Amino acid sequence: MKNTNIHETGGTMKKIFTLILIIILFTSLLAETKNNKAKKTTEPTGKLAGQVTDEKGNPVQYANVSVLSGKNKVTGKQTKENGSYLIIGITPGEYDVLCTRTGYKAKKITGVKINSALTTILNISIKQQDIETEGIEVIENKDEIVIPTNTGSGKTEDKDVRGGKSNETSYTVDGMSVSDPVKEDTLIEEDFDAEDESDIEVIETIGSTSLKPYRETSKTVSKKGVKPSPGKPYSSVTASSYSGLKAGFVDDNKQFNYFLNFLEIYKRQVNAFPINISERIVLNIKDGMGKSLPDAKLRIFSGNKELENGLSYSDGSYFFFPTEYKRNISKYRLEVEYDCIIEDLIIDRQGKREIDVTLANIQKAAMKNIPLDLLFILDTTGSMREEIRRLRNSIEIINLNISEISPKPEIRYGMVLYKDTKDAYITKVIPLTDTLLAFQKQLFEVTADGGGDSPEDLQAALDDAMNKIKWRKNGVRLAFIITDAPPHLDYKQPYTYVSALKDAKRKGIKLFTIGTGGLPIDGEYVLRQISQYTYANYVFLTYGEKGESDGGAPGSVSHHTGENFQTDKLEAIIIRKVKEELHNYLGKPLSGGDEYLEATKIETEENKITLDKLFTRAISQLQDYSSIKIPQNTPAAILPIMCSKEALKVNAEYFSANLMYAFSLNQTFRAIERKNLQKLIEEQKLQLTGFIDISKAVEVGKIMGAEMMIASELFEQEDCFELYVKLLNVKTAEVLSVTKTKIDKSLGL
Repeated sequence: MKNTNIHETGGTMKKIFTLILIIILFTSLLAETKNNKAKKTTEPTGKLAGQVTDEKGNPVQYANVSVLSGKNKVTGKQTKENGSYLIIGITPGEYDVLCTRTGYKAKKITGVKINSALTTILNISIKQQDIETEGIEVIENKDEIVIPTNTGSGKTEDKDVRGGKSNETSYTVDGMSVSDPVKEDTLIEEDFDAEDESDIEVIETIGSTSLKPYRETSKTVSKKGVKPSPGKPYSSVTASSYSGLKAGFVDDNKQFNYFLNFLEIYKRQVNAFPINISERIVLNIKDGMGKSLPDAKLRIFSGNKELENGLSYSDGSYFFFPTEYKRNISKYRLEVEYDCIIEDLIIDRQGKREIDVTLANIQKAAMKNIPLDLLFILDTTGSMREEIRRLRNSIEIINLNISEISPKPEIRYGMVLYKDTKDAYITKVIPLTDTLLAFQKQLFEVTADGGGDSPEDLQAALDDAMNKIKWRKNGVRLAFIITDAPPHLDYKQPYTYVSALKDAKRKGIKLFTIGTGGLPIDGEYVLRQISQYTYANYVFLTYGEKGESDGGAPGSVSHHTGENFQTDKLEAIIIRKVKEELHNYLGKPLSGGDEYLEATKIETEENKITLDKLFTRAISQLQDYSSIKIPQNTPAAILPIMCSKEALKVNAEYFSANLMYAFSLNQTFRAIERKNLQKLIEEQKLQLTGFIDISKAVEVGKIMGAEMMIASELFEQEDCFELYVKLLNVKTAEVLSVTKTKIDKSLGL
């Protein structure tokens, strides 16, 4: 009985204990669930970042930036040596921001909005004072940039940071050099100028699964009355998502003289192989109807010795650089083959720089579908994580937009991945495939890791791209190199990037290059060599920064732009470039619209000053865009502006004075003055009313002893004057470059 009772009592106690345990566990679980629910429903905090500068734009270090709610300080941060600051963990809402520093007048910015899971960029300019006085400058906030730190779906996503390599101290996220504040690494280092609203870049994110069209154009900014115009907007891009990454590009073949100067200036500062392209002859291959002939086979000889061979590009062009060979060669023999028909031509080295080669017995065949090989050469070291992710997110929209061309191209995608020695691999080849899903699967398996030193083994990747990828022998062949590092040139590889350029030219492959954040000048130099030589473009991430043509300092942001600088979404640029090639192949060039400079009336500025700025810019662009190298101190003459009708003569004379003044200030041209120029013009029967007679204009130049001549024509439109300024080669009577300007009628007489 006792044993039974003891057994029963023990069982009862066990049951009670179990019940208590269940209650405790249930209570804990409930508490945890409530906790988790609370965590999930808690609104993410926002961030405030920017740079403090003085009135001259110099960074102000150790300034105090305080976030205020009423009179109460919520949080704050002191600026670093570069004037930058980053404040995290701010509850979403509207605040005042107070900036103070000994020796400077305090400034308060009111109405600064902090958004959930977003970074608000607020740059602050404070004025220096000799004696500190009381008082705070209070301004209404109008110059903030909000950068998303989450996807469009609302799911918070951590940003990958630049600077994954061991020797890097600067990190960049969406245009700012930032590291993880939790890890207390280097924080922010950015170059936004919030004093000018035109420089504000809003980076968007669309995360919807439905297709959404967008149209993006280069933003036109008035710079004290003078603004560049990008012409017509790029074609619309339809996408399920897009990166929102802002990029720019330059055409170093269009701005050939600028590029030659760029190479010369930096050649002693960089580690790169010399490629002498200082002399260039452009061959345009056409059929009997005048249509461009892509994939024509060209061979160039000196005597019986073949110097090089290659394929014409999608627009029928082929670039020949005589300076790559012996200087004592004066003539070359060109052999062009298309559809088993061969034509011969003699090229005079001293002749014209652009030559049309017509195959009279050839008629270009209509294409049903254009073969398109698209290869991505990806740096996959640790610092490239963000770029790889962005490519994953945008490859579908790239495909959608390319596929809309009629007739639909036959697209193949492939990759060459590369790292460096001592990494998991040096290169990895993903063959070209016509199945997008198969390519996407490979792309989503790509990881970013390794590296360690700044240069990577790009040369090994280019070797694989040229020799292991099975490119088609006709159609459009494009590669996009994406990297933030220069190539290793110290491995003494027999196959260099110069070898790759020769092979690319031989196979008709264009090598576009994309330089991402932190790319040093060595990297930019090599990438631009690669793209220019293969008739492609150098693309760079802008992060809202200004290029030279946009008012920025030369080389301030790892891109030297000269007067040729356009921006758009990175995907839009890639899509645009691919579409251009496809349309060229079809013989239907894709119009980018008119490119011109525009002068508008500024009430606070004298007309003469505005015009001087316009014409200074126009002369500079003529120089940059010249198809031949212009040495320093080149003797040049300028003609008075001609006009299309007598009624324009007064304004033509007025603008001529401004144009001649701008010309006289140019550092490259040596202006040749001739007091009796008018008499000479009359002797040569060169009328100043009417269109330019190029032959007569160059005759005037020869008599004056000029090597180059600037001639201009003025036209009147309904709302403006249009002025075309041309740079002429006196020796060959070639037009080397043209600048179009639009002038507000209120700036005339």
